[in-house]
Amino acid sequence: MRVGVLATIQHSMFSSGMANTSLAIAELMRELGNEVELIQMITEPASWWDDCKALAPHWKVVHAAEATGYDLLFEIGSLTVSAEKRARMTLRSIWVLRQGFLLKEMEACLFPTNLTLKREFQGMMEVWMMDAAAAVEPTAIQAVELLLAYLSESFPISGALASL
Repeated sequence: MRVGVLATIQHSMFSSGMANTSLAIAELMRELGNEVELIQMITEPASWWDDCKALAPHWKVVHAAEATGYDLLFEIGSLTVSAEKRARMTLRSIWVLRQGFLLKEMEACLFPTNLTLKREFQGMMEVWMMDAAAAVEPTAIQAVELLLAYLSESFPISGALASL
């Protein structure tokens, strides 16, 4: 199976949890026997993270504009794509929530900025919430389930909620 994992490859691997999560999911999917590519989401060219260059030759990195034909796509936290791009990239997508969900979502609704992404869930089949994120906000799972129940009326969602 061909799998794509969204990533922002720049600076230090340890400058954000998103980089660690992207690489961890990519490693997991590769260990499970899949062909995995990291999808670079930033426009500036970056060959690899500065502090772990020894890993670079072991991974294929594709720029988001060229990413197509994946059987499965992993979107992580705020690193998501529009429904149009998702349809071009993959048939199935999983949204991985690695941090608290409720506060960030409510804040984005109340105080939107030009950096606030519009949530587009068409083509997204599952939401995975890490245990640490669920522990920070015990009602976050219920909120995601409610969101998915609402969304399933608009379009079918094959998976409800999984926990890493």
